[in-house]
Amino acid sequence: MVLELFRNPLDTHFKLSREVNKSTFLYEIVGVANKQVDMKPAKCQRELCWGLEQYQKYVEHVLETRHGGDFIFYRDNKDYTLYVVDGQHRREAFVRFIRGDFKVLNNTVGWEDFSQKEINTLKLTVTATLTLLQGEGYPTQAIEEVYNRFNFSGVRHN
Repeated sequence: MVLELFRNPLDTHFKLSREVNKSTFLYEIVGVANKQVDMKPAKCQRELCWGLEQYQKYVEHVLETRHGGDFIFYRDNKDYTLYVVDGQHRREAFVRFIRGDFKVLNNTVGWEDFSQKEINTLKLTVTATLTLLQGEGYPTQAIEEVYNRFNFSGVRHN
């Protein structure tokens, strides 16, 4: 079978779990915004570079479509640190929105304008594709390979 030729080379480095979870995305983001969940950017991540308009457009898109996109996380099973391998800007956009750093819809609607019922509805209806990589310690080369394959088709990020 041809499909067998396409084995994931990362299986040797990580325990992989993929899931689409309707509640996890916003629950985790709210937890980060409220400093209840410790989530760090992977060492290969670039510095944040999105501007206000990009943050606003992304949050508006998520609120309109109820889909947050794709995210890749790595969890170190030694100390349970959670790293963002891909999706740092998207995560940061929602964290800043929830913390009240900006509003959407021409600066008219902020997180504080949503009722608790609306927030609960969003937590249950916003989806995202979350890929969780797990391992012992921080395998820098393997994590960089994931990041580069996902973002640059295997070409190293300079």
